[in-house]
Amino acid sequence: MMDGKANNNLRLELEALIFSSSKGLSLKEIQKALKIEDVTIIPKLISEINDLNLQNNSVLYISYDGFQYQFNLKEKYLDHPVIQPFTAGSDLNKAQIKTLAFIAYNQPVEYQDIIDFVGRGSKKAIQVLLHRKFISYDTDKYEILDHEGKEKRIKVKIFQTTEHFAEYFHISNDISLIQDLIEGVLEKG
Repeated sequence: MMDGKANNNLRLELEALIFSSSKGLSLKEIQKALKIEDVTIIPKLISEINDLNLQNNSVLYISYDGFQYQFNLKEKYLDHPVIQPFTAGSDLNKAQIKTLAFIAYNQPVEYQDIIDFVGRGSKKAIQVLLHRKFISYDTDKYEILDHEGKEKRIKVKIFQTTEHFAEYFHISNDISLIQDLIEGVLEKG
């Protein structure tokens, strides 16, 4: 059993640890990082943190999705006009964001160029982005010579962002403005 001061210190360390993690932390990761022997104390401490945040009218709480603990913004703040532009798209994973940024910056861009730059993970990401209507494509037909010198017709998918993409992220659908925005983010990051 821990005394009050040790319990408070551990709770503060736990809160800082979870807050510092961008992806969330599993029970095992928390146990290892904080060198906690009895894992049953972790959910109790998290409950205390959430209770204190509730008492202090904090906009944050710690959630558990069955695998990981992470800090989240309370639901009522997600659609706040000041907050919303910064949270838009946060439900996309890293491969989807990278693929979307590449398409947005290089549009119109061929399918193979996306695969070559982003990697094989972009195939699944493209399907998700199409489903979410962030991107669309047109098909161009070309005649090329194959390795035997015979003419061959090929179809090439050309991707671009959609009006829905611009509306969702609260930006102009002007390609040069999108490129400037992405360059600005890259310079800061």
